[in-house]
Amino acid sequence: MNKAIDDSQLAWAREYCIRVPQDIDHEAVYKELLKWTPDAKPPKAVLSLTGGSTHFLNNETLVSRLKSGLLNLITTTSLWIFTGGTNYGITTSVGEAVREYKEKNDKNDHIMAFGFLPWVENLKNIEPNHTHFVMVDGSKDKASELRTKLRSYFKSKIDTFSINWHIYYTVT
Repeated sequence: MNKAIDDSQLAWAREYCIRVPQDIDHEAVYKELLKWTPDAKPPKAVLSLTGGSTHFLNNETLVSRLKSGLLNLITTTSLWIFTGGTNYGITTSVGEAVREYKEKNDKNDHIMAFGFLPWVENLKNIEPNHTHFVMVDGSKDKASELRTKLRSYFKSKIDTFSINWHIYYTVT
């Protein structure tokens, strides 16, 4: 155990994080994610955001539009968001939109923001407004690979899950 993590951080991590091996089957991770959702139901929409370009973040219009679009999507449907989970780049904007929504709404159990990151990531680098984290043993590439497999899994199950939208957005 990392001695830099205090007891409150450890309790938080136990409740909102799962640690998985890098070769875990993506369906097993999906079943774990379902345990965190109300009524163990799949989402109506899945949004996967990747990237963290400083060019994007330096453009206040783009950041504002992203947050506004996210808030509209969050308001209208049961949503799962997948990101890299760290407090950098576009992931920070996602976290800010999630926080803004939660501050304005009592009922916010239909939004799930999952960060996928390597187990070795320092807790200080985690974007704090995500609802849950999947900590993958191995490298950042392994965490990204698992997120990609889950995204593909959802895409293949759109009809089964009655998912209305599946959006993948990369910022470079």
